[in-house]
Amino acid sequence: MARDRDRFRRRVQTASDIISPFLLANHRARVWERFQLT
Repeated sequence: MARDRDRFRRRVQTASDIISPFLLANHRARVWERFQLT
């Protein structure tokens, strides 16, 4: 059971490391500006 918990925690952390830069306000603002220009 503890192994599953650790494995799940590691998978969530890995996904968070990949996704979190895209959720930052700075990134979203740049994307919004880019869409406004097209």
